[in-house]
Amino acid sequence: SGDGGSGLLAQVKDPRELAGTAGGRLLFTERDNQRLRELDVAADIIDTAVTSYALDTSRGEGLEGIVPRDYDADVGFPYAVAATRGGDGEPVTLFTASYLHHRVRETDLATGLTSTLAGRKLERGHQGDGGPADEALLDGPIGLAMDAGRRRLYIAESEGGRVRVVDLESRVISTVNASQLPDGNRIYGVALDAASQSLYLASPTQHAVYRVALGAAGCRAPQGVPGGASPA
Repeated sequence: SGDGGSGLLAQVKDPRELAGTAGGRLLFTERDNQRLRELDVAADIIDTAVTSYALDTSRGEGLEGIVPRDYDADVGFPYAVAATRGGDGEPVTLFTASYLHHRVRETDLATGLTSTLAGRKLERGHQGDGGPADEALLDGPIGLAMDAGRRRLYIAESEGGRVRVVDLESRVISTVNASQLPDGNRIYGVALDAASQSLYLASPTQHAVYRVALGAAGCRAPQGVPGGASPA
């Protein structure tokens, strides 16, 4: 509750991933409420950006009558959020990782419509590399990272223990080389360092943070950390 009012007075349930914008807005997922919230930090105003149950038609003019009020964005159990941005730094497209639905959803903020970028609802696995992302199978997408040019979206798969990447122009999906963790180990977070072209993967089962050099063959684990073996 609390939309349209102070963020300090609002009720939030099970917030997960955060993403900031150049315009001073903070986006975050609420897993159990199955929605994305948006906080204007300077004004201290909170609102719902996307919900699994209905579209927030107040976000854009003229959406009433174009998008039904009962429109289902279906961002079920969102764990992570990422965004492409316009020239003013404000989000244009939101990407939401739906962990239990095994897919990534894409919301166009100009139209308010949400579609599937990658994965198939309630189907899990590892297939489809080299083909359309929305026909591929994901296994527990839980983290998202966008490259500096906003052309590639990296998807951390918790259950699969690997990172997939979608080219946002061609919509083709592939697996990041050397991102596969040893069997039975999970990834819970992913971050991209654009300067060094490195992905960092957080593994709670290994109690380690891994570094994957993009375009290279190797993956480095921290030294001197118990259980911190490098992926094969």
